[in-house]
Amino acid sequence: MKQLLDNLNLDSLTYNKILTEFEKLNSKVQNLKLSNSELTQSVSNISELKNFEIDNLKKQLAHLKSKLQEIDSLYKKQLLELKIESAINIELLKYGAINNKAVLPFINKSIISIDEQQNVIGLEQQIKQLMENKDTSFLFKKFNKNFNNFNLSLKDNAIPGNSYNLPYFNKNLINTTSFDFNNLPNYEEFLKQFNNN
Repeated sequence: MKQLLDNLNLDSLTYNKILTEFEKLNSKVQNLKLSNSELTQSVSNISELKNFEIDNLKKQLAHLKSKLQEIDSLYKKQLLELKIESAINIELLKYGAINNKAVLPFINKSIISIDEQQNVIGLEQQIKQLMENKDTSFLFKKFNKNFNNFNLSLKDNAIPGNSYNLPYFNKNLINTTSFDFNNLPNYEEFLKQFNNN
């Protein structure tokens, strides 16, 4: 630039003003170039960061999905175990187990399953085998499952609470022959009957 100004034959005051303005403009151009390169670098960094964040978020999402699947499978497994435990306890009660905790060590839970209709498979056979086995049959009550012929009628000489016919202080405490469920006595009548006999 100085050579160009020297060729123009300008006075020194104008020459210095133009040179000063040129240097200021040149400084601004350099600053703009520097700002432009910084801006280009920032845009590049933002696009890298954007790609990094998307990749990172995708990885986190995949990790969370796998964690959720693990939790879901663990929940389903625990729910199935709970259903099997409940089914075992219900079946043991149904078959008259004296103490469920005493019978549980003899039950092989690994062969028990529950089908789509919520039926328990593999348990009934195990319980029946335990009931029939002479070493484990004591764990179950002995009772007849056929209640169709069960007779609840009282004998005329029966004393309530005295099934062994032991001597009793007042055998006529309750008159079982004239007892009517539809016509129950009130407390005073009961006391009167009790004191009279």
